Amino acid sequence: MKKTKININSIYDIVIFVQYASKVNGDINVYCDNKKANGASLMSMMTLDFNKDLIVEYPETAFAFESFISNFII
Repeated sequence: MKKTKININSIYDIVIFVQYASKVNGDINVYCDNKKANGASLMSMMTLDFNKDLIVEYPETAFAFESFISNFII
């Protein structure tokens, strides 16, 4: 698994993030402070504080997803 620090700024970005995450073969976990969210679930993602930096954990083989999140890397 790879980990990357990102910042998401809008509801639109969250929706697109979930769409990309749901296409990945494997788990996408997003961490904020002590909370963990399923990156492929909009409801789960909405529980996070988007005013803070997020840590995304994703499979090493998720090349398209990695390319996508490069837009959000801090």
